[in-house]
Amino acid sequence: MMLGMSIFAFTLVHVAISLTGIAADAVVLFRMLDEPRLSAVRQD
Repeated sequence: MMLGMSIFAFTLVHVAISLTGIAADAVVLFRMLDEPRLSAVRQD
């Protein structure tokens, strides 16, 4: 038992937290790629 939970329950909680983190990272990545660039950085 880990933290008072069975190994199965602990694994499910761990996977849920990990998938939430991955989804949040994907949202941040796509928002960063979608926003307009600064003109100083683009040098258009």
